[in-house]
Amino acid sequence: SNAINLSNKVANITLYPPKNLKCKVGSVNKTNVRITLSWDNVDGCQYKIYSSNTANGSYTLYKKGITNNSYGFTQSVLKSPPKYFKVSSINSAGVEGYKSTVPVSCIMPKVIKGSNYVY
Repeated sequence: SNAINLSNKVANITLYPPKNLKCKVGSVNKTNVRITLSWDNVDGCQYKIYSSNTANGSYTLYKKGITNNSYGFTQSVLKSPPKYFKVSSINSAGVEGYKSTVPVSCIMPKVIKGSNYVY
């Protein structure tokens, strides 16, 4: 049937990583930062975010099922949050594309005792 052929075609489309992956770091209070990742929209796709503590390290799944082309979360800077992120798209057939080749780096502020952040 046509439906089967169509889903096979969708499944075989090469999904390149979303472009223009960016990270914005803003302070919430003395120990927490608000991190917002954003990227270019890919039509009809959901996204997965992967994280690592080093740029060339191994990336583990951080969040899945994201339907917008941005994702924000609050992190404690005291727990050494992940600093590098990659994103992949998942199409309507559930096929995941490639992760970002180059990760985005989120520079965390240093915490100085008794004061606010020093970037």
